[in-house]
Amino acid sequence: MLLRKFVHKNPLKNITKEVSSLIKASNIKDNKTLIENCPYTPRIYGAPKTHKEWIPIRHIVNTIGGLTYHLSKYLAKKLKPLVGNNDSFVKDSTHFINEIKDIKLDKNYILVSFDVISFYTNIPIEGAMEVVLKITNPKTSKLVEICLKSTFFTFLGNVYEQTCRVAMGCPLSPIIINLVMEDFESKALESAPLKPKLCKIFVDDTFIICPHGLEALEAFKQHLINISSSINFTMELETNESLPFLDILISRNPDDSIFHQVYCKKKPTQNSVSMPLLATTPTKN
Repeated sequence: MLLRKFVHKNPLKNITKEVSSLIKASNIKDNKTLIENCPYTPRIYGAPKTHKEWIPIRHIVNTIGGLTYHLSKYLAKKLKPLVGNNDSFVKDSTHFINEIKDIKLDKNYILVSFDVISFYTNIPIEGAMEVVLKITNPKTSKLVEICLKSTFFTFLGNVYEQTCRVAMGCPLSPIIINLVMEDFESKALESAPLKPKLCKIFVDDTFIICPHGLEALEAFKQHLINISSSINFTMELETNESLPFLDILISRNPDDSIFHQVYCKKKPTQNSVSMPLLATTPTKN
């Protein structure tokens, strides 16, 4: 869940000065196009996760026309080539199928998937900035930081400021999430006592072939959790020799090869919503 506070005065004017100053000092060509002349105050809305039990709400901050929207798009384009340099990277379902099509599955191998719980809203900005600073320069890193830290929005006539975590709706957020996950995955695999036979990652979804048995698999899950206190996982084991991943159902053939087909997530039976659209902590300025 996003951590945010109520503010009595719209911070748009003060943040505009800071953002404009950083952009002008960045030496970016045509930097005037990155400065929004008449920015809107972003708005938050909720998108229901209809494939989840109890239909939880996904919070999205609409930053189109906002102060850092053009800057975020520029930085996303600049950082995009840095995503996908790990062997585990999966671009999409087609890429994933091509990566696994020639694999042979021993009878003792276990198919398993890990899914990060509320990944966007559980990534501290400070942790994300450590990753960005490792792969970019200080000026770029500072621009990324101002985009992530200047998230504020309106809801029912009130203005709220996000105090931490990465917000959905910013063009830069998906790139940052990918970079954080790839950094996390590198640390996890390098330090794992028993490494998986195969590990493929699409954003916050991980597909693994474990050759070491169930006990080692549970230990590997705990190993992942121990790396970061802000990241937690759900784990799904294969059922009837099949496991869904993305929109694909992966199954075993009798000759130990892999068979795949299109998979559609089942809709939940519950009709109630598990959380309110917006949870806030009122504070005085």
